[in-house]
Amino acid sequence: MASLKPMQVTVTDPIESGEGRTRTTTYRVDIRGDIPGSIKSPEREVTSSGSNFAFVRRRYSDFQWLYTRLNVERPGAIIPIIPHKMALKEEKRFSDELVEDRREHLETFLKKVLVHPELLDTHCLSTFLRCEDDTFEAAKKERDAEFFSADGSIVSQELPVANNGAQRKEKIRTMFAKRGVRIKSRVSGGKNLQGTADEDTIQELETYTSGLEVLLKSLCQEAISLSKHKRDTAKTIHALGNNILALPLGRTHESEMQDDESEQEAAQAVFMLRHIQSTSENIADMLYVSADQDSSEFEKSMEDLKRTVSAIKAAMKKRHDAQILYTTRLKQISFRQNVLDKVRNPPGSSTEEKIYQCEMELRAAEQGADQARDELHIISKRILREVERVKKEMHDHVREMMMLYAKLQIAHNSQMEGEWAKLMPHLMSFRKGDNESGATAPNSPPPREPPPLPPSSSLEDATEEISISDSRETDITETDITETVEFI
Repeated sequence: MASLKPMQVTVTDPIESGEGRTRTTTYRVDIRGDIPGSIKSPEREVTSSGSNFAFVRRRYSDFQWLYTRLNVERPGAIIPIIPHKMALKEEKRFSDELVEDRREHLETFLKKVLVHPELLDTHCLSTFLRCEDDTFEAAKKERDAEFFSADGSIVSQELPVANNGAQRKEKIRTMFAKRGVRIKSRVSGGKNLQGTADEDTIQELETYTSGLEVLLKSLCQEAISLSKHKRDTAKTIHALGNNILALPLGRTHESEMQDDESEQEAAQAVFMLRHIQSTSENIADMLYVSADQDSSEFEKSMEDLKRTVSAIKAAMKKRHDAQILYTTRLKQISFRQNVLDKVRNPPGSSTEEKIYQCEMELRAAEQGADQARDELHIISKRILREVERVKKEMHDHVREMMMLYAKLQIAHNSQMEGEWAKLMPHLMSFRKGDNESGATAPNSPPPREPPPLPPSSSLEDATEEISISDSRETDITETDITETVEFI
């Protein structure tokens, strides 16, 4: 059997359609490779290289539907979260900035889903990637009416009972029973819920997740403080340069006669002050650029980590819901057994039909408990697998984040050091009364500003210019970065 080609996905070409409340934006989703599932694709062709290719158009709400259905079909899986930016006004909702921001997040979401080991074979993902618009809308309604067990198989939402009237009563009883179990769980801290053999490990994961969430919030605040500190420093250095330029060095009163030597000294002083002021402006601009890049790269990475923690908590909540359902089913067995005992005793006090109905309800409760127990075990095992996978991903993510941050600081510090170094000859050459200082005339132009820092997208090209000696002069080492990663 031929091996499947790995899938590649892009989200591009946002197009607006409709007016008023029906106004929407659709995105083109291009898929290359072997798409899972057996549904025939609406738009499929073979490229010159022989790989499969398909594309569909989907709205933002369709991506949200996919996220919701993935949680239903694979409870306990740590599913990437789609960042949601709310815009109440229509002009902002369809602004180029918001549409592009959503496009980037939706593409990142799909790429993570397509490499997720627990999600690749889900029904909803195949439906999302392969169905035409009309078929997709019909499939969404069908999927909403289905219930998936924890292993992904489709089952009935209702337990088998004697008749429709009994179904409705059983549904109401189950709803109130689950509500009672949930309330008791909150009061007791979850001690009244039925668990699994991995309960101690699950509790450790909950403690780990809570501590990680607090730590990441603190790190985000510290990252914001670092960027703010750079902007404040830039503002201060800019003001410093302007104040130095205003110093009356080398100036004499206009009414006094100046000889050629004093005029030369005054010209030298003004020229030096202009150099200092120009250097201060350049340094301030570099700090502003550095602060912006720190915000766009470092703070964005921290937000990604926070969303990962939120995804872990969402998976843990799915397990908690499964615990509540299993505990409820066990209580229903006890209740049904008591009812059956009452109708049987004393013998002959109830009709055979009544006894049979109670036996059927007890059997349905037992089947529901078995199903809930199996789902709880499947979800628990899935969470343990998922957390180990995500821990490794987060470790790699933190290391890459700190490496990128260190490279940013090395690049910025190197350029600022070079700017200060260009000022030093002008400061050293100025001597009071030294006519051989090489100073130019007062009307000489100030030094040229250095080229601007490269954008974050070309960071790797910028950092390649940093010499090995520059790296040795900095305080940041590979050991420092590794220790930071291990601490996090």
